[in-house]
Amino acid sequence: MTVLREHLRTSLAQKVDRHGVVIWDDPDAAYADVFTDVVPESASVHSFSGSWFELRKEIEPRLAGQHAPAVVVYIPQERPDSDPLEELRAVGTQFTIKLSTLLKQALKGQLADERIETLGKQCSTITEAEAALEGGEASVDARLISLIGDTSATTIAAQLLSGAHDGALEDRALAEAARSTLAASLGGSYDDVSADALRATVFRQIVLAQLHVALGELPDELSHTHVRPTAAQTRTGRSAVQAMRSDTSARAAYVDLADRADQDLHLAALVEWDDALSSVDVTAGIEAIALHEGIRRLENGDFASAAALASERIACSWWVGAESPASAIHRPRWRAIASIAELSDAIDRGIPPMATIAEISAWYTSEGWRVDSAFRQSELARVTSGDALDDLDDLFRQARARYETWLDEVLQTTSAALSAGDVIGVELQRSIHETYVRKQSGRRAYLLVDALRYELGKDLAFRLENSGINAEITTKSAIATPPSITPVGMAALLPGADDDFAIELGADNRLAVSIGGDPVRSVADRVSSLEHAHGKVTDLRLDDVANHDNKQLKKAIDGADLVLVRSTELDGAGEADQLAVTWGAFDQILSVLQTAVAKLLHAGIDQVVITADHGFLAVRQLGSERRIDKPAAESGELHRRAWIGRGGNATPSTIKVPLANFGIRSDLDIIASRGLGVFSSGGGLQFFHGGLSPQELVIPVITVTSQQAAPEPKYTVTIAVAGDRISTGVVAVTLTMEGDLFTRESRVRMQLVHDGERVAGVVGGDGVDTTTDTIEATVDTPRVVNLLVTKNLIAGTSVTLEVLDAATGVRLHGHDVDVAANVIVDDDLD
Repeated sequence: MTVLREHLRTSLAQKVDRHGVVIWDDPDAAYADVFTDVVPESASVHSFSGSWFELRKEIEPRLAGQHAPAVVVYIPQERPDSDPLEELRAVGTQFTIKLSTLLKQALKGQLADERIETLGKQCSTITEAEAALEGGEASVDARLISLIGDTSATTIAAQLLSGAHDGALEDRALAEAARSTLAASLGGSYDDVSADALRATVFRQIVLAQLHVALGELPDELSHTHVRPTAAQTRTGRSAVQAMRSDTSARAAYVDLADRADQDLHLAALVEWDDALSSVDVTAGIEAIALHEGIRRLENGDFASAAALASERIACSWWVGAESPASAIHRPRWRAIASIAELSDAIDRGIPPMATIAEISAWYTSEGWRVDSAFRQSELARVTSGDALDDLDDLFRQARARYETWLDEVLQTTSAALSAGDVIGVELQRSIHETYVRKQSGRRAYLLVDALRYELGKDLAFRLENSGINAEITTKSAIATPPSITPVGMAALLPGADDDFAIELGADNRLAVSIGGDPVRSVADRVSSLEHAHGKVTDLRLDDVANHDNKQLKKAIDGADLVLVRSTELDGAGEADQLAVTWGAFDQILSVLQTAVAKLLHAGIDQVVITADHGFLAVRQLGSERRIDKPAAESGELHRRAWIGRGGNATPSTIKVPLANFGIRSDLDIIASRGLGVFSSGGGLQFFHGGLSPQELVIPVITVTSQQAAPEPKYTVTIAVAGDRISTGVVAVTLTMEGDLFTRESRVRMQLVHDGERVAGVVGGDGVDTTTDTIEATVDTPRVVNLLVTKNLIAGTSVTLEVLDAATGVRLHGHDVDVAANVIVDDDLD
């Protein structure tokens, strides 16, 4: 019981003990909410509720006994001229105490007299006074506490700024209370500010306060309008901004106030960038200033600091996050700046002198792959922005040109090293099966991914390490078997390839591969070879694993000595020769691979070995200057990046290497471009393999060893699509998790599927980790996630939105969504 109620209770008890019957007159209804709580337990309590007759009828039986009654009658209104309780008053006594008097009596010596007097003027009820005393700061008018229902200066300021109580502020006394409270809480003076301008004026004070703290001083044009607040007032302003951002009902008002502040203060024109602003994000105008600085750093070649600034803004700026309506504008630009900066910074590290393929392999697997990864991320940012990035076009083009120059130099260095002789000191692709599959125990899956180049493998391993699966993950590398094409590379991953692997020219001048004298021509030949070595082999496509539910998958692999999973999606996407779409497809395919591994482990597989037949080069559409004449030769097989046969002659732009140098039983040579060139033959001009570059030859070997079987998920999720339909290329989804006593959070994946194909990817939102394509779901905290459509959708069709547990691949929820309007993905590369 509060000190006010205790004082009131004591006073009433004394009256009851002395007189028995007490008429409590409270014409201001100051105690209407609490009168029953403060009446002594020994007394019965009655109150006037509209009928004097009913009240007398209720009280009279209490007065009829032989003993003196203990009765309190509460009257929350003025006494009428003809008092219906006159006789009762004669029997007992009356009790009246104004709230201001109660405050003075109960709080004497506990609060300053000035504060007590202020409360007496501000408060009209005891609950208002108690709220002000309980948590309200001295700067907060008690009337506002009653209006808003909160004692915090931060909450009250946020609510007033949101405009939620503008109607109530038409009352002159409340309006004055709002002005004085905002001035005391946030600084500034608003005595002459009209109600319409109050919110905008106060918000400008908050903006200038944050700028002043960051910069130390304001530009002259702004300083004369600013009343410098105290440190506490600045903190309250910052907290009020956070409160408005967190409140979905106040968010639109916040954005409007921020836009008005940008316009009124002319921040973009008056505020120059300072590193102290890197964490300031109170208005979108400051975000624009930061973006301009990020672009300036790129243009000046200050790539490391541009990447650092982009990383900080992506991590901390509200305008970049999913809650901001401007996220679709700002986030793609920061992603673009970050990717261009990281690519350029990686290129600037240079290419060391290297004389052997072993040195090149060691450099590429430690440093070189990062450049290819950064280039892929840069191109992905460019084509999945969801908005035009015209202001960054020149920087993208410059980054592309620098990448192609770097790539040409890497290829030239590799060619020189290959000219030196045999490939020694490196692990070869042909030993992968023997080392990583045959010699291992337990239930195994062999996942062969066409065109999983090393940098994609590193990305996949990173996703797996951070997806929540309980497994040990290692990533190593091997040198693929030239020419780096599928018939050769897939055969090189089979049993016996390390012992006797031969490549010949068939009668049709096509390459013929054999292992131990047995030809390997088809998928059936490869499966047969694995069955001969292992026993029962379950042959699945990646699509099978992705589309099976967990019971179906367990049934499919039951009794298998080896599970073979074949994936051609990466190579298929690349061979389409439409890289604007392919960059996004690569990212989505990695997510499918990640889920497939989780599902295999959950289905009882002890170890998954993931590797590739070859890698690839992916660049912009090559022009005629990059084309070279095919070798003049009597017989051989020609590809864009390699010719394999007999009798061919190298030119200054090509290199000739015997296949025997790679430990292959063959009398054939490979002639490949020394640099970034392609032979004039059929095929696309953006995606290549077959040659001798590190990107084509260095492949990953990822082993995922289960540490403990992942349990079935014990939680559920629900999802809701904004508008419950899709009509634009960006789809906002709200995900809510419901757990149990032990599961309060988990990582999940979200995908939009049409006819078994993923048609959208997650690009941002609450709890989203774009590096692993997962979302951190938390009980009772809705997550708003944005997906970007990557495939054309036709009005009148429907797609399925799915949520999967990241650790097991278990499908948690599915929701069909109608496509209300055509969504066309632009695949124009320029």
